[in-house]
Amino acid sequence: MQNKRKESNQYIDPFDPLRNKQRDPIRKGKAVGHMNIISDNDEWSTPRELLLHKCNHFLFNPTFDYASSYINHKYPNYFTLQDDSLEQDWLQDGFLNPPYTQVREFMIKAITQWKTNGIGILILVFAKTDTAWYHDLIEPLRKNGSIVVEFHRGRISFDEVDEISNVVWADKCKVWSKSNSAPYGNMWIFLPPSTQRL
Repeated sequence: MQNKRKESNQYIDPFDPLRNKQRDPIRKGKAVGHMNIISDNDEWSTPRELLLHKCNHFLFNPTFDYASSYINHKYPNYFTLQDDSLEQDWLQDGFLNPPYTQVREFMIKAITQWKTNGIGILILVFAKTDTAWYHDLIEPLRKNGSIVVEFHRGRISFDEVDEISNVVWADKCKVWSKSNSAPYGNMWIFLPPSTQRL
């Protein structure tokens, strides 16, 4: 009885490596699950009304969708997977919701084209500020005031793309579901055009 009481009252150190090791499978399972959602569906169609709201917020009028498809493009001018946006010149103010499995590559491309061509780019991407691409590419520009980073409150309920009937389903009353809700929070990154830079 005395031993039992000692075990139940025993202090559990939250920083104990053994305790953390025992919890790892659970945390790893969630992370792997989220990455599976991203890799299984790399196409997340941005709700048009939300995009319009953010464009108005930044007083920005993009004319090109740099990572899209012939079904879910937001602007008449756009690059599809077949066009290989990473190999093209970006010459117009544009919107970018990159494939989540290629975020770093698209961020490098966006920043390079932004600096070289003086264009503006509004980017919607998952808010993973612990990633190397964020610290290497975004945070230095945010700190020096060259760009704006804003975090989206809550999870975005993306439009569903129906590849069979070539339709994007947008439902204003849509409730959260695993099929259309982002697995992570999101952030908006605004690379202002040369006309709006200080």
